[in-house]
Amino acid sequence: MRKFIFLTILNFKIIIKEKTFWAIGFLFIFLLGFSLFLGQLSLGEKYTALKIAALSIVEATALLLIAIGFVFNFYKEKETRLQEVYLSHFSSLTYLGAKLAGYLLTCFFYIIIASFCLILILGKNFNFFFLLGPFGIFLKLSIFCALALLLSVVFNYPLLSASCLFFLYIGAELAYGAYKVAGTTKIVVGGVMAKVVYYIIPNADKLDFKYLAVYGQSLKTENILFIVSYVICYILFCFFLANLIFSYKEH
Repeated sequence: MRKFIFLTILNFKIIIKEKTFWAIGFLFIFLLGFSLFLGQLSLGEKYTALKIAALSIVEATALLLIAIGFVFNFYKEKETRLQEVYLSHFSSLTYLGAKLAGYLLTCFFYIIIASFCLILILGKNFNFFFLLGPFGIFLKLSIFCALALLLSVVFNYPLLSASCLFFLYIGAELAYGAYKVAGTTKIVVGGVMAKVVYYIIPNADKLDFKYLAVYGQSLKTENILFIVSYVICYILFCFFLANLIFSYKEH
């Protein structure tokens, strides 16, 4: 356990010291400033428009951090043979587990800092239900942290892994619409394929709390428990699959 905690904290420190982390942070500030300007143009709906835009910016920049920062960091360790050094002292299970935990910790840290900035901007217009937005973003991107690890293990090229992660994200966002259409289509094969894809890739529709957060609506406790359980199961599945593939490649 000490080795796992040590390696997790080390991964966290390495990632936040990378230029990528700070570049994405500055990108977030720039886009947030732009959304503030657009909010001024939304007569009567300034803070509603700002909340929607700001939460979308947090999610988009955090995804960039995962796809660029996390994925390329994994390959950097592999190319510099640092991975071999780690594996000479830690088991593959500990190494990958700490890698994933470091990703999750960094993602959580980034979302917390970004959310704190939003709360300061909203001021009196902030309400407790707004926190559902960052919470949903963290749950959704936790799955993509696990997928980033899995894709990094499967493929030998960082650009390919990052591209696949982006395509999976887009697919997850569009899958629910395709699933609903599949229920009304007469094309059997297309309908079945849409349903299969919907059940395999992450169900982004279950993890999107942005509009609930913006309009101050709550979520039932049983729904939250179901969603958290779904996220944990998906992460564990990706992690153990990544460990299996990684161990096979190493031997």
